[in-house]
Amino acid sequence: MKKTLLIIACFISSFSFSQLPPNSLGLDFTVTDIEGETHNLYEILDEGKTVILDLFAVWCGPCWSFAETGVLEDLQAQYPDEVVCIAIEADPSTAESEIYGGGNSVGDWTTIIDYTMADDPSGDIADDYALAYYPTIYKICPDRMVTEVGQLGSVNAFYNEINSCSQATYSKDMRMIQFNGVNAHCNGTANPSVMVQNYSLNSDVTGFNIRTLQGNETLNLTSWTGNLSTYQIATVELDQITGLS
Repeated sequence: MKKTLLIIACFISSFSFSQLPPNSLGLDFTVTDIEGETHNLYEILDEGKTVILDLFAVWCGPCWSFAETGVLEDLQAQYPDEVVCIAIEADPSTAESEIYGGGNSVGDWTTIIDYTMADDPSGDIADDYALAYYPTIYKICPDRMVTEVGQLGSVNAFYNEINSCSQATYSKDMRMIQFNGVNAHCNGTANPSVMVQNYSLNSDVTGFNIRTLQGNETLNLTSWTGNLSTYQIATVELDQITGLS
């Protein structure tokens, strides 16, 4: 019998509360699960599947309580062609062996988690995904965008989140994901870069122009050539921008 879900979290520290903002870019990662199989995030997303990422710690009681509900097992079983659930032990200070119990572990996690589970000994995923407390549960959509969904209590609730993922609609579409540079210039020159994404539906992009405007005046035009499949991302160094006033 599945247990009733009680939403509780283990905080990493009293000064760490900042999770990723909704619809942030999810950085790619590769993990090897406890069965020895390798999983790459972007490869899964490129199959059109949404990833539910459960970041937990073996010593975290609320993580154990959430896992005991079995909601992610049920989600994975009901929608295998649409979702991949991945549980990652994200505390680098604990050994992978503690997934099976012992040490500070609450118990043998293999007895309550029956979907993909892996250890991240480096702590890189926790850093890249701004982990502030356990468990943190993210939805990563096929377009690479990440939103924290939390400890939802039913398969339907998670599936509604999956269905709310944004997706490419137009045949020729690009979008800017991130601007890297000083946000304000009074005078002089600037050397920013931008991160862009191919948001075209089933269409590769082999070239585009980025125009920098001040009012209606064009200050700079940077051309890019290459190849981006749908949802792929590139960082473009803009040509030096002059004439700022």
